[in-house]
Amino acid sequence: MPWSLPMYQHRPKHSAALRSLLLFLALTVLTSVTSAEDFQVGSIHIRDPFSSALPPISKNGAVYLTLTNHGHLSDQLVGAATPIAERAEMHTHRMEDGLMKMRKVDQVELQPHEEVVFTPSGNHIMLIGLSQVLKKGERFPLMLHFKEAGHTMVQVIVEAAGATSATKRDHEHGSPAIQVHVVIEDGKVTDDQGTIKMVQGDNVTLHFSSDEIHHLHIHGYDIEVEVGPGSHAMVDFNATVTGRFPVEIHGSNYHQALFYLEVYPK
Repeated sequence: MPWSLPMYQHRPKHSAALRSLLLFLALTVLTSVTSAEDFQVGSIHIRDPFSSALPPISKNGAVYLTLTNHGHLSDQLVGAATPIAERAEMHTHRMEDGLMKMRKVDQVELQPHEEVVFTPSGNHIMLIGLSQVLKKGERFPLMLHFKEAGHTMVQVIVEAAGATSATKRDHEHGSPAIQVHVVIEDGKVTDDQGTIKMVQGDNVTLHFSSDEIHHLHIHGYDIEVEVGPGSHAMVDFNATVTGRFPVEIHGSNYHQALFYLEVYPK
């Protein structure tokens, strides 16, 4: 069952009862928490867990948060679960063969007194197989499991499509954020994006999902990323270079433009 708490040692025979209890607690927290954004388990402080609103067609989402280890010993985030997705996995982005690729990781290390920020271009928690649409203003429970501190339930706030970690940085720097969700099927964009217009200095987050493995290239910024079935890729950048730039699929012997970015001077 997707909502079952990942067990890393002995699984008790009454696990079904435990899952029922966890679900009850989740619903209780869901209806009673209205403004809390900070959570604590052991020496681990969890701050600002949130997700971004997505269009109904999206099958996968992501959760971002900030973890701080206030203890004197290291710990690891080793699992997550939520009732609104088939499974939750920890992912990160790594540069491999000149391409930025998203990879699943088994754990996220937390050194003593270290703060780890989850972002679209770094560590994040992937929600795979969403059972409901992520709508602005809603909340959902997420169970986090730490190797040493144990497990705790947090409430994830669904912000507007532009209110990601990039938006929080944008707010500080006074630059607006642009969110674009791109779904690729049979090598084509399902909802023709045409040309996306922005102003120099805008912060941009592109979300890609695809039914096949593709290498994508954002010309003008020399950003390359891989996307494939069962996951989605996110690219976060500042539009510093002006001009008209294609976002292309690169194959072994072909290049195909999906849409264009137009960046206008301030």
